[in-house]
Amino acid sequence: MGCNGAGEPAGFEVVNRSRPPAEPYRSPTQLLTKTSTMKRIVFLPTLLTLCLLVCTSAAQEGSWKPPRMSSLSFDNAAIVKIYRDISGDDVLGVIRHPSPIRNIIVSKSRMETRTREVDDPTSGEKRTESYTVSVPYTEVLEQSTDIAPRLEIPVEHTRIWTSRGELLNPQDAKSLLSSPKRCFYLTRDVFAKRKDPVDPFYKKMLGENVVIVWYNPRESREIPVNSR
Repeated sequence: MGCNGAGEPAGFEVVNRSRPPAEPYRSPTQLLTKTSTMKRIVFLPTLLTLCLLVCTSAAQEGSWKPPRMSSLSFDNAAIVKIYRDISGDDVLGVIRHPSPIRNIIVSKSRMETRTREVDDPTSGEKRTESYTVSVPYTEVLEQSTDIAPRLEIPVEHTRIWTSRGELLNPQDAKSLLSSPKRCFYLTRDVFAKRKDPVDPFYKKMLGENVVIVWYNPRESREIPVNSR
């Protein structure tokens, strides 16, 4: 059998027997470090996504801050209507839910005996003299009743909003409340200065025909039960 010029037997294909360069030797510690680094690279985007979701959820939960001083109390439900009183003035009539126990302040007076030092007109010496005085005082009595109290307040001492938070002018309020309407009333002065006194959380609970009323309690007068 002949040989070709390269010294290989004739009739055989020359194959390149060169080997790829061997990888440098890595210790077990280096191999573990490389594997850990790859895992961190793969895990990092997932971790960032989870952090973003958690932060977004926390931001949504913290976006609503409940009011520290709530304006609306469901104990302050009432019926209201605007009409003319016996003097011909426009007033807001409020029929409130009756309280089981009412505190009534009663004014009274009592006689007290006191003493004082005076000069005797005859001898000029000091002597003790007794005298009586009338001393006013008040008592708080508890009264239970099932009769709903009715108040009248001059319209100029009231403010009226719709359930959507729209402040009504006197003419619109008079037109809307020409017939009885359900309402929640406010009496604190701080709420009268607000454009919309009801927190949005409570506003969603109100029906379309419910109104919000603020009135000045110092200008209100209670109508006796046997009155009109």
